[in-house]
Amino acid sequence: MSKSIAVDRSLWERMYKLYMIDQLPLSHVAAQLGYTNEDSLTKVRKSFGIPARKRADLYTKEALMMFAPEQEQILLGSILGDGCVMNRTSRNPIFSESHSIHQMEYLDWKQRRMYPFMKDLEVGHKGTTVMMRSRALPQLGFYRNVFYPGGKKTIPVESLAWFDDIALAVWYMDDGTISKYEKQISIATCSFSGVVNGMLQGWLAEKYGLWFTVSWRGSHTYAKGKKYPHLALQKGCNKRFLDIVEPHMVPSMRYKLG
Repeated sequence: MSKSIAVDRSLWERMYKLYMIDQLPLSHVAAQLGYTNEDSLTKVRKSFGIPARKRADLYTKEALMMFAPEQEQILLGSILGDGCVMNRTSRNPIFSESHSIHQMEYLDWKQRRMYPFMKDLEVGHKGTTVMMRSRALPQLGFYRNVFYPGGKKTIPVESLAWFDDIALAVWYMDDGTISKYEKQISIATCSFSGVVNGMLQGWLAEKYGLWFTVSWRGSHTYAKGKKYPHLALQKGCNKRFLDIVEPHMVPSMRYKLG
């Protein structure tokens, strides 16, 4: 199965609706999608993480729904940021994200906007963290396969066209900062390689006219003595960036507007 098929979001959406939601026989799905061979379409289904219908235990009422456009953007921004789509053996994937208890309002906003796909928030046993988890969702199989092709999170270049202003704002609320005095805006990108950072840098410049530099810093959280990437915005672009994200900022996160 080619990589271009695995990240074909339009094909995934059409197949998911026909096969999962409309419950059409695979032969009918193949005909509508232009496949002459059911075996070829089965390979496509598997590459998208769509379970076979004989696995009735993987089909919940939430599995028969698509994410609304805003919900997908929140999911995409969270994947750029602190969220994680996790595979589970013989079961549907789940989405998980945790924050400090001080960010509970922010996570509550995500949970409410993502209804009915997310469960109630969970506070850690020490009361210092809060976690949001999704229900087990076959829809997440596609995002898991796209963004974790080798088990480690990355951002394929083909996926950049999917992200809009909401995703950018969510990414900034997850991982962005603005310094108190210098008003330096930066986004932590520690989990991505230098190549992916360069690609994100180019995408932000091309799509939004925002000029970031990739800077490498030490970290108190990760291994000492090792440097990790961040995207630092040129100060002349601050107003343009804040104008884009401000309409989507949750009240408790507006301190990041400076």
